[in-house]
Amino acid sequence: MDSHLKHYSRVRTDQGHNMNGRRALQPAFRRQPASVSSYQPPRPTDAWPLCTSVLPDLYIRLNPNRGRAVLIIERKILGMNNRLGRPWREEVVRSGQLDAVITLPPKIFQNVAMGFAIAILRPAPIHDDVLCIYAEGPPSSPAEADDAFNADLAASIVDAYKNRTAIDGFAQPVPRENLKNMGYELRPSVLVPSGKNPNRIIAGLLEQRRDIERELRLESDAIRKTIERLGEE
Repeated sequence: MDSHLKHYSRVRTDQGHNMNGRRALQPAFRRQPASVSSYQPPRPTDAWPLCTSVLPDLYIRLNPNRGRAVLIIERKILGMNNRLGRPWREEVVRSGQLDAVITLPPKIFQNVAMGFAIAILRPAPIHDDVLCIYAEGPPSSPAEADDAFNADLAASIVDAYKNRTAIDGFAQPVPRENLKNMGYELRPSVLVPSGKNPNRIIAGLLEQRRDIERELRLESDAIRKTIERLGEE
């Protein structure tokens, strides 16, 4: 492990607090050997809050020999710190810490706690390529936040499937109490064939948006020409 990764590991394990001053949840697993015979998949209750102190060693904790590491996060969180902007997203993907970083509109997260409310879970034992991503909702309105998050994430997964990109599944957001207890309910969704590049989801969604905009322009031009022709007649 690189020296800077060791440093961040010490920040979490020695001090036991994250950068927000709260006591950090410790993952119930450590990096496994590369050997398939010695590999033991983690239990589906292995989860920890995501903050900047764990990002450098996130990929190692997820075990780069198994599954993917794809982060879905709110755009406003990225905007709170220059290091978490577009250059950071590109750098973290290029360095191999994460396979992809996908941002969602703030309105999807308007009822979700800010800052360190995102939790990433290890790929489920039943399918190495399934990545479960959660958002912690405030106790006052967890259902409303869950519905918004699930709807947008489900749409992203369907779009990824149509574009033959790889997001293999998702699960429901974790309520605050369940997150404290490191428990959650797994809900597999659309499964996409393995072996695809998860980075393509971003390009695929952008391409789909361009296609829709192009179709709208063509329809607009056709309507305008029809109106002009009717006016001439």
